[in-house]
Amino acid sequence: PAVMIPPRRQPVIDYYDQQRNDLDWIKQLRSKDLCSAAPLTSWAVIYPNRDEQRVDRFLGAIHQFGRPLGIQIVEPAWFPIRGIGGPDYENALREAAKTKPALIVVILPDKTKGRYDRVKSLCMAELGVTSQCFVARNLGPPDRGPNPSIMTKLLLQMDAKLGATLWTMELGAAIKEIMIVGVDVCHPSGLRGNSVAGFVASMDNNVTQYFSQVCIQQTGQELVDKLADCMHNALRAYQQANGKLPKRIVVYRDGVGDGQLRSVVDVEVPQVTKVFHIFGEAYKPVVCYVIVKKRINTRLFAVDPANNRNLLNPMSGALVDSMITHRGWYDFFLISQMVKQGTVSPTHYHVVYDTATTPPNILQELTYKLCHLYYNQTGPIRVPAPCMYAHKLAFLIGQNVKALPKASLNTTLQYL
Repeated sequence: PAVMIPPRRQPVIDYYDQQRNDLDWIKQLRSKDLCSAAPLTSWAVIYPNRDEQRVDRFLGAIHQFGRPLGIQIVEPAWFPIRGIGGPDYENALREAAKTKPALIVVILPDKTKGRYDRVKSLCMAELGVTSQCFVARNLGPPDRGPNPSIMTKLLLQMDAKLGATLWTMELGAAIKEIMIVGVDVCHPSGLRGNSVAGFVASMDNNVTQYFSQVCIQQTGQELVDKLADCMHNALRAYQQANGKLPKRIVVYRDGVGDGQLRSVVDVEVPQVTKVFHIFGEAYKPVVCYVIVKKRINTRLFAVDPANNRNLLNPMSGALVDSMITHRGWYDFFLISQMVKQGTVSPTHYHVVYDTATTPPNILQELTYKLCHLYYNQTGPIRVPAPCMYAHKLAFLIGQNVKALPKASLNTTLQYL
């Protein structure tokens, strides 16, 4: 039978009303300061001349919606362009980069993939500058102001890329001195068919600051063969940020089917553990390797208390770790997201390696709370935030950038 994550271990975020249980805190967020806002004091805006009026309203909206969030905002450097072709944007980006901005906002006329790809590729792989693209029509018609939800989400995304801590939650004492890692592989059509592995690792106890790295692999290759290099660089970054190394490492590995579980244990796990000796023979952190499976046929239902003949979607936090789990496996099913239509799909978590036999309730609680820390959505998602960040990174590089990003961007959420 399914159980709920106990109330004492439920996530507590000031930005939403738990009594309503809609788990979306966008409205509440508009009237509260961010946990730690990053100032928007060094930035540039590139826009087509024809959208000048819209861009003026855009800046007004940035001030209007940014002030309640506690974001310090100053006037940006403006770079208008006459045309809307790729070369026009490229020239403007190069000029804007000379001012060394922390962020470049690029107003695009539409969602043309080629133009977007060129902007992202130039910013990430060549100029090494954080960018934020925005389609002009999302600014709204001339006779009306921008949509409050769109502007708030845009500001959150921009500030997160600048290193802001948008929201946090109490993760428990077990989280101290821990590194949470997300790994996913994207198999894009571009990049000559090469697969792209995204790797992200948390750098703080709040699990809101990340180090990231990308690996280009052989076509169709799911197992990551450069994981040792990623883990080594992540541990170095963690040590520099905290003055010490993590005592516990939890890896959430997305995109692996049941037929590859043994290969993950034989190929990927040894890569993670073999780098520890580089930091001294005494360094032996606890390692927990968790496979995250979303493409499953299992569905969970709750019985309507008003009519036991009706079936409902379980609430966020529904957990099953017996009866339908595999004999001999350390696994569980968890529903973290809320859906308003259709049938909710649980996520299956399978621990394939654990040097400390982490108690199930500790791992289940951590997993559920991490689903609330993805900064691109003001509500819980289906997988832990590091998993989604790794997916976003791999997808952006594989489908749009098609080149390795500059190392200077490795500690930013430039892939949001």
